[in-house]
This record gives sequence, C-alpha cells and structure tokens, in this order.
Amino acid sequence: YSLSAIGQCRKLTTLNLQHNELRSLPDSIGELKSLELVGLRYNHLEGLPASMAQCHNLLELNIEGNNIWQLPEGLLAHLRKLSSLALSRNYFSTFPLGGPQQFTSVQSLNMDHNQVTKIPFGIFSRASHLTKLNMKDNQLTSLPPALSLLFILSTLVIDDTLRKILEDELCCGSDEINSQPVTYHRYYKPH
Repeated sequence: YSLSAIGQCRKLTTLNLQHNELRSLPDSIGELKSLELVGLRYNHLEGLPASMAQCHNLLELNIEGNNIWQLPEGLLAHLRKLSSLALSRNYFSTFPLGGPQQFTSVQSLNMDHNQVTKIPFGIFSRASHLTKLNMKDNQLTSLPPALSLLFILSTLVIDDTLRKILEDELCCGSDEINSQPVTYHRYYKPH
C-alpha cells in the first residue's frame, strides 16, 4: 500500500503507523497541519521527511525502533509544541542537529538504546520544561556540567556507569539511588 495520498487527510490529528514495515514517509505528511500525535514505532524508517517541520501542532512524536541515525536539521526547532519525543532504539550517535532551541517545549525525551557518545554542552540550555530524560544504554562516559542546572528535571535514566559521576556532581550520594538502570529524582546540591 502507498501513503502518497496521506496529505489529503488535512483534519487528521493522530497518525499511528506502528509495526507496518515502512521504509519511508511521503513528503505530503507536512500537509497535515492538524497532526498532534505521530506513532511510527517499529518500522524500518531510515529518516523522516523535512516537510514534517510544517506539522506545527505536533505534540508527540514516537519513532522508537527504526533505523534512523539523524533527523532533518532544524526539524525539532520548528515543532514548537512538541512535548514528548521518543527516539529510542535507533542509530543516533549524536543529538539531533538544531541547537538548544529544539528542546524548548519538550517535557519528555527518550533517547535510550542508541549510540550517543556525548551530550553536547548547552544542548538543554533552553529546555525549561524538560522533566524526563532517558539516556540509558548509550555510549556515554560523562555528563555535561550544565545538566545539574536542570532543576525541573524529575527523572534522569542513565546506566550505572555514570552513577558515580552524577553522585559527585549533584548530591554526594543517596540511599534512594538503585542499581542500573539508575533513575534519579530531583537531585541537586543544596545551596
């Protein structure tokens, strides 16, 4: 079947195409101006069309379990209402290109099970709504110092290998910290 005519469904608010073995999406997806939720989990997508930047009402985007290693540059910066972003189980080795402005409205970011080696300094400098960050099962060996400034962050999920680094930087140890994966809840140095 073909999705080429999907752009004609202009009142569509939810697009759930999970588990459909899709390899690509048509550019006409950008014509879906009312779209609020896109579920593309567990397909064979290698990328997203740049036209998705025109889906200005998008609140949730889930592309977990595909073959994606990069998003179109600046895509997320155009999706200013996006609150939930799931990029888990793909092939990302870096954060999406677009700078700090791409996370201004994101509340939940899941990038677990990728190949990310570094969280770029300042990437979350405008992430004033980010409450959940899941970076478990990546290749991180350190965390950026600015991460400790995200006091609004209520959940951080990382591998146990980063446990000591975070404890030293944020809280000097706690009884509530468990074995991997470690979920930290609002830990920061008291003033």
